[in-house]
Amino acid sequence: MLPDVWAGSSGGSCRCSMRGTAGLPRRCSPTSATTSSMPPTGATFAQPSQCSLSAALAAETFESGTASWCATQATGSRTAPCGGTRPTWRSLSSASSTAGPQEVAASTCCRCCCRPQTSPQNSSFCPQSWSLRCPWSTPREHQRDWLGGMEGAIPEPLKEGLYGMLIRCPGTPRLEWFAALGLRWYALPAVSNMLLEIGGLEFPAAPFSGWYMSTEIGTRNLCDPHRYNILEDVAVCMDLDTRTTSSLWKDKAAVEINVAVLHSYQLAKVTIVDHHAATASFMKHLENEQKARGGCPADWAWIVPPISGSLTPVFHQEMVNYFLSPAFRYQPDPWKGSAAKGTGITRKKTFKEVANAVKISASLMGTVMARRVKATVLYGSETGRAQGYAQQLGRLFRKAFDPRVGLLPPGEQGARKRGLYQHLQGCLGGREVLQVRTHEALQTHRCSEIKLGPEFCTAREARMRRTGPQGVTAARTSAFPPTQVLCMDEYDVVSLEHETLVLVVTSTFGNGDPPENGESFAAALMEMSGPYNSSPRPEQHKSYKIRFNSVSCSDPLVSSWRRKRKESSNTDSAGALGTLRFCVFGLGSRAYPHFCAFARAVDTRLEELGGERLLQLGQGDELCGQEEAFRGWAQAAFQAACETFCVGEDAKAAARDVFSPKRSWKRQRYRLSTQAEGLQLLPGLIHVHRRKMFQATILSVENLQSSKSTRATILVRLDTGGQEGLQYQPGDHIGICPPNRPGLVEALLSRVEDPPAPTEPVAVEQLEKGSPGGPPPGWVRDPRLPPCTLRQALTFFLDITSPPSPQLLRLLSTLAEEPREQQELEALSQDPRRYEEWKWFRCPTLLEVLEQFPSVALPAPLLLTQLPLLQPRYYSVSSAPSIHPGEIHLTVAVLAYRTQDGLGPLHYGVCSTWLSQLKPGDPVPCFIRGAPSFRLPPDPSLPCILVGPGTGIAPFRGFWQERLHDIESKGLQPAPMTLVFGCRCSQLDHLYRDEVHDAQQRGVFGRVLTAFSREPDNPKTYVQDILRTELAAEVHRVLCLERGHMFVCGDVTMATNVLQTVQRILATEGDLELEEAGDVIGVLRDQQRYHEDIFGLTLRTQEVTSRIRTQSFSLQERQLRGAVPWAFDPPTSDTNGP
Repeated sequence: MLPDVWAGSSGGSCRCSMRGTAGLPRRCSPTSATTSSMPPTGATFAQPSQCSLSAALAAETFESGTASWCATQATGSRTAPCGGTRPTWRSLSSASSTAGPQEVAASTCCRCCCRPQTSPQNSSFCPQSWSLRCPWSTPREHQRDWLGGMEGAIPEPLKEGLYGMLIRCPGTPRLEWFAALGLRWYALPAVSNMLLEIGGLEFPAAPFSGWYMSTEIGTRNLCDPHRYNILEDVAVCMDLDTRTTSSLWKDKAAVEINVAVLHSYQLAKVTIVDHHAATASFMKHLENEQKARGGCPADWAWIVPPISGSLTPVFHQEMVNYFLSPAFRYQPDPWKGSAAKGTGITRKKTFKEVANAVKISASLMGTVMARRVKATVLYGSETGRAQGYAQQLGRLFRKAFDPRVGLLPPGEQGARKRGLYQHLQGCLGGREVLQVRTHEALQTHRCSEIKLGPEFCTAREARMRRTGPQGVTAARTSAFPPTQVLCMDEYDVVSLEHETLVLVVTSTFGNGDPPENGESFAAALMEMSGPYNSSPRPEQHKSYKIRFNSVSCSDPLVSSWRRKRKESSNTDSAGALGTLRFCVFGLGSRAYPHFCAFARAVDTRLEELGGERLLQLGQGDELCGQEEAFRGWAQAAFQAACETFCVGEDAKAAARDVFSPKRSWKRQRYRLSTQAEGLQLLPGLIHVHRRKMFQATILSVENLQSSKSTRATILVRLDTGGQEGLQYQPGDHIGICPPNRPGLVEALLSRVEDPPAPTEPVAVEQLEKGSPGGPPPGWVRDPRLPPCTLRQALTFFLDITSPPSPQLLRLLSTLAEEPREQQELEALSQDPRRYEEWKWFRCPTLLEVLEQFPSVALPAPLLLTQLPLLQPRYYSVSSAPSIHPGEIHLTVAVLAYRTQDGLGPLHYGVCSTWLSQLKPGDPVPCFIRGAPSFRLPPDPSLPCILVGPGTGIAPFRGFWQERLHDIESKGLQPAPMTLVFGCRCSQLDHLYRDEVHDAQQRGVFGRVLTAFSREPDNPKTYVQDILRTELAAEVHRVLCLERGHMFVCGDVTMATNVLQTVQRILATEGDLELEEAGDVIGVLRDQQRYHEDIFGLTLRTQEVTSRIRTQSFSLQERQLRGAVPWAFDPPTSDTNGP
């Protein structure tokens, strides 16, 4: 479907492609002089100095056609109707091997468009045949002359797609000669010379493409007398009698050509359709159109196929041809009616005119965009889930708002985004750009950090390395995407004063703390002063998030400024954020007492600073329905924003468009490319987790429990090598990046279809669509993972033990071959309640899901792009650097359990199992995460009570080592501490018994009390029982009279029970009401004298988490129905715990 006629000859040497686009001879008028229909062997063709794209196509096809014709020789001839002779062709492989090029002669009728360049008297010329060594005669105009213009240059990958494939017949011995004809046709039918009319607007060069119908190539393009007209040539080669029409030689030859076209395209796996299937499809379309609109315009001349017309259902079909809009329409060829042809008059635009037009257009667009409300989406995340939700929220608000330019996360898709990254990559010596800190830095060229792999440089250094004066600034206006989804640590909090709409999505870490990338944002937010607390006390700022979120929304200070705000008039100061509207969504687990604590802090602080809350705080519980809770909240927030800013947008339709899951996995959009460089683990982990990593080595691994115990708790000693990045204080946490179990990885690899070679580093590439003004469509590498083998990716970077998400189950359902499995997977992915129950009961790994649904095919790119990242595991440090310099000690319980109420497969803890199997000298990638809220008081004279059952004793080991160092090395006399420890049995799992006894003898501990829950011949006793029966008076004295500290470390259930017990002790000993005692605990937390370090969920918390999940399901259903606001919490106990 490329243009059939390109141009007329411009004189000079012969510019005829001779074989056109099909590699066949073109035909001149019947009166043309007799010449050869094939290029001579060894003949040379004068190439023009300049040619267009079409000329380049013709030249390339001509060359390929010459090779095909020269691969044959004449083995005989027969008389043609015009009196000339025609060769009977066969392959050179069957010809005599002694025949040289000079002996290969050919004769044909007078239908070639090429003529000799010299006189026939100067060569061995014959009217009927002539030697292939002949030169060429004077050129003349022909139907396949090249256009003048620029010299053609076509990339090699493009040539393969444009030039198509060789036309050949199926394996029939009598038609073996067909492939030797060298017939070729393009694989891509593309038209760009038609006019597209839409609502009165006309686009005169609107391209479109599709796929071929076989008769368009085989019958029209190759056999039409006014096109390539090869019908008679093929008939002669088939030994058909072309002297009479009664032999139906035309029909037979046409059928064979069409069969060859279909066979060739199908062999090359290029889409093509036969005329029978096409006409049947049209009849179905015609029927649907008549039902829907009462008619369908059609032209029988185009609809009825050129062969077998009466055998198709469109034959004698009544058709009415009328015009609808929009529509493609034919238009005159511009070179035929151009008034400026040959005059040399060209209307040129000056640079000033073009610049003015661009300036006016940009101004108009800027005016329109300035009227749209600006939106900013901020996220704080530890695992990446909040970031994913924030990106979805950004796509939703982009439907009606104008999120401004900001951070460019490398995982984002979009051709405009790639433009800047490619520009920066060129400016910085080709190194991979991982992250650009701020847009303002690129505007002003400040020294804002640009992160490069694997090293770092600044924006100023990037500017110095650029090759042109435009630098980064020239790229920013066209390359930055129209999206602002920013990480909190990349955002300048001062900009909040100028924001109109801010949406926050954040998780909570540890004891109500912000995630690591939200700490700077939290600190800066606390530094801002509000309209009703212009001079807050420093200690209030210090623990603001705890005071406003861990205690109660009825805090007197909160109630005070809320009352003042209601009483204030519109003329009063609205505060620093008086023009801000905001919404906050928090992620967490209701099993923790500080559920969504940081999200609550941000929500409360923004309101206190004068911002207006558009929607109540949204909360997503990871125990159940977190995805559904977020989607419901996002839709409600979008609707509230549209109503507030008078934006007419359908919230449900927009949310459906954004949150609709992928319908199927498109294999053609992803591919694996081989990489030259292999994986280096530590830089790879830095690339994946976007944080500094360090490598420690194993000194020893020791089991702390008795050999008679069925469980294991290990002491892991790490050698830090004195690295500065691994410096810590007692109470801090260490993050460890473990690998998955090799057996699980190998079993999963066996399920992958068409995996790459085991030792071959690969990277995933995704086919991205182009955009107007941006780079063309192309394959772009997914930057989420570094180049590595598939085994390395599954081992070190991807989480294969967590239950697959509903989105992943939806993709797997489209890859299942069994209908039953496909239906079940789809049901799990669409029913949130069913999915949560299935996940909670089975807790399946990816391998177990594949075993449950064995017909699922598993492409490698799906694993590399859709599986979540393997997250670091955090442990409390069990040592003090003053006693063990250059070392880090860990106390780790080795986890092993069965799912499905103890009847399911055995599951192992990823990190604890790996650590228990390490040997001295093995490397351990790790990093330190500080815990400033869980450290010993600076004043050693203050008394402390330590409560930690099981591995909850881990941070306290560092505490008593630090106090031991104070006594023996510094000569201090700190107040003796009280330790309350709990375990099952004194003979099995009494951890660090000898160390604790030794520390007590040296004056570190005043009292050491142990609760045994399964000691033979003794009643069950827990740490809260010890506090109530033996330490009630001491707890009240230390906390209320001596300004001491209390530290609690353990799982959720234990921490909640201890909190309730302490509250009752304070009420009893202090003669207070229970509610007043809760307020006292709030004050202790505000003063950072009641410290908690709470573990994740353990096997002992199943009963608690089951109850919480039931409450969360009920709450979520009521929220989705609109029965309760998004910030509503289910009733909790009177101890402020869950």
